[in-house]
Amino acid sequence: MLDHVSLFVDDFQKGLEFYDSLLEPLNIKRFMTFKSTAGYGTEHSKFFWITAVGALPSLSERRKLGLHIAFHAPERLAIDRWYENALKLGAMDNGKPGIREEYHPNYYAAYIVDIHGWPLEAVCHHPLENEGSMAYLKEFSKLIT
Repeated sequence: MLDHVSLFVDDFQKGLEFYDSLLEPLNIKRFMTFKSTAGYGTEHSKFFWITAVGALPSLSERRKLGLHIAFHAPERLAIDRWYENALKLGAMDNGKPGIREEYHPNYYAAYIVDIHGWPLEAVCHHPLENEGSMAYLKEFSKLIT
């Protein structure tokens, strides 16, 4: 089992602003900040860190690393919000929210490339009936219309 992962960013302040906002729909908050490192997580698990470095490898070199980080989402609506928020923050689309049946029938996910060029995913494994009834459907219909 992994304890935590870290990503390098080339602009620490921009990284803080991006991840503070990006992770909010998933109920992930920043819990610790040092001079060039910040940690994110939930009340029970502190698992994601960003660290400033002088310069990042080129985008093509970063893609060769094969890194992919998936954040757990408590519900599908959180993924929809995460994805829309990411695009507003300047991330690139890498896969719209939806079911990925090739993984399993309830694998609901969205994919982005963050402002530093790292590929990220938000995923929920729960069936739709766990979403909280009509409130979810009404909110979801606003997003797709």
